[in-house]
Amino acid sequence: DVSKNNLVLIISHNYDDAMTYADRIIELSDGQIVQDVVRTEIEDFKLINNNTITLPFNRELTKKELSLVNKKIKDGKTKIKQAKSEFVATKQPELTSTYKKPERVTGLTFKDSFTMAKRLSKGFNLTMVVTAILTSLLVVILGFSQIFSMFNGGEIVKNAVNAQANSTFILHRGYAEGEEYKVIKTNKVTRVTDADIQAFYDNGYTGNVYKLYNQSTPIKANWQTDLEFFKFINAQKSLSSFYATEGFGVLECDIDYLTRLYGVDGELQMLATSSFEKHGILIPDYFADGILLHNAKDIKNNYTAIVDSITIWSCHYNVKGIFYTGYKTRYASLIEKYNQIAKQETMSKRRESLKELYKTEEYLKFFEEAKNFLAVGYYVDGNYVDLVTNDWMVNGNRARLTNAEIFDSTGKLISENDQTFFQQRYGSLSYLPVLGETDLYVGAVVYNKLFGTNCSYDNQAEFTEQTITIKNYEPTRKDDDTPLYTLTLTIKGLLKADDYGYVCNKTVYDLIKSYQAAPYAIYFENGYSAANLQDVITENNFFSQNTYFGSIYTIMNIVSIFGEFFGLIAIALAIACGLMLVSFGKRSVKRRMQEIGIMRALGAKTKHISRSFILQIIYAGLITCVISIVGMVLLDGIINAILLEGLMHFLGTDLIAGLTIIEHNPLITLLNVGAVLLITIIAAITPIIAIHKIKPINIIRNKE
Repeated sequence: DVSKNNLVLIISHNYDDAMTYADRIIELSDGQIVQDVVRTEIEDFKLINNNTITLPFNRELTKKELSLVNKKIKDGKTKIKQAKSEFVATKQPELTSTYKKPERVTGLTFKDSFTMAKRLSKGFNLTMVVTAILTSLLVVILGFSQIFSMFNGGEIVKNAVNAQANSTFILHRGYAEGEEYKVIKTNKVTRVTDADIQAFYDNGYTGNVYKLYNQSTPIKANWQTDLEFFKFINAQKSLSSFYATEGFGVLECDIDYLTRLYGVDGELQMLATSSFEKHGILIPDYFADGILLHNAKDIKNNYTAIVDSITIWSCHYNVKGIFYTGYKTRYASLIEKYNQIAKQETMSKRRESLKELYKTEEYLKFFEEAKNFLAVGYYVDGNYVDLVTNDWMVNGNRARLTNAEIFDSTGKLISENDQTFFQQRYGSLSYLPVLGETDLYVGAVVYNKLFGTNCSYDNQAEFTEQTITIKNYEPTRKDDDTPLYTLTLTIKGLLKADDYGYVCNKTVYDLIKSYQAAPYAIYFENGYSAANLQDVITENNFFSQNTYFGSIYTIMNIVSIFGEFFGLIAIALAIACGLMLVSFGKRSVKRRMQEIGIMRALGAKTKHISRSFILQIIYAGLITCVISIVGMVLLDGIINAILLEGLMHFLGTDLIAGLTIIEHNPLITLLNVGAVLLITIIAAITPIIAIHKIKPINIIRNKE
């Protein structure tokens, strides 16, 4: 607009703009005129004329022109020619014969770009380093968050299994609570199904799997245990003295497995066997010594009394053999410590000494073997459920409801969470008639509780036959669960013993007994193979009661619960890293805005200026990457120690002191470094885009 009425003189290195706007171009080099050209009037330029495409001189085609050219080319045969320059020389420059015209510079070389980047960063290096350090700190925290959220205890569990005296891996079945965040509950005994076991085989497990049943032979005088009520035994309490006070169940296995556990030179050494043919279990010498200790007066301190007895203190025994384990040799030192503690004067001193003893590695090793192997019975003759159902000597002749609802004939709920025991008609109950399949006789106490009556065997004025429906559930039942079984039975009469439970037909008894005898844990002979199937373990709600393994599973549950939270942290940290680098890029460009304007006015192209700034910001990115890598390698041990300290305090155990949760992961480091470099490039390009939109004169005038 100004040139319409005035002469405008521009001194520039920008050849492209000169060709676009100038009427006359005088080109100088080293003070000499090397070219003097003037724009001439030519006929109107036509891009497409019939079948000829004429390309403009020294100008790029617009998008619209490109579209027209491409369309014309597709139409058929087309000629393409180059338009002539609009400029012609005014006169030939007077140059010496030795003068050589220099080549026109089209842009900066990479070497020049590095030099310019170095000059542009002058006075800004401290900011660059501080930005790199702060960004590196965020990247390191991001990496540790990712490693923690990806923690998988499978490898640790596998190594722990292989470190045991035998490679057996033991899992108990828990039950899940919570829909959004799944938590495995372990405060009740939950039966293991054949489908649960099959899931391991379907996912590659190789080896035998043995079931541990809750129907255990008593040790101390007691005909029922917590397991029978589908509650876990308090192992710490049961082993408060060296010998357990109750059995931890019966393992249904084969003789080869038992021999591999405790055989000597390939043979299982029997210390006592029953003198008469008898179905029953084999127990370790430790188990037998516990029985002798707690029942010394009744069985006279000898193994033969155990294997030949049917009852001890009214407890039914089905032990047919006792085998050698060598536990007294292995734990001689621990036994002596127990004996010394027992001699201490006061109960408080004994308790304090036991607390300290429980923390030792020696005790923990014994504790795991005692509850998993030494205080367990072994059935090697087939199906243990068949034994407990058909042999009246096994754990008595009683079967207990686990978690039943009882309804009267109208459908009214008259008893909830009922655990009354059932028994078959035998010797002392011979006064009862032969029972039909749906017949019941019941003690008056139970009858009165169900129907709100006040009767007894001697006074049956309020007694009437009643039909009841029993629905028995798992102890871990939910509202929509179906019952394990449903029985509709008729109470025909009362028993002489008012405080007695139910007397039933054998068919009913066998059904209840078969569900009461529940496999509540499984022993994997090939522990290495089983421990490697961490996904199956988690998906099917299994857990390990091993103190060390239990801590690992707790940590895994914590990671699972907070996994989403750590994911959000990772996203937030990634955004923070990006914002910090973008901010650095903007500040870097902004403080050199005037220099950018001058360089553009002198003919420097934006892409060449951009290259210098990109290199400058890449410096910051590379420094960030180096510090991040070094930080993650050097700090992983420190972070792991801090995290473990908190977890040990939370779990109340020092067993995980050597656990590695935060370990340098090269893949995560590589991915994070790659992300930083990508963000760095984006951070460098973003402010350059804005430079394209600003006129050089406006940039020069901007003193900020």
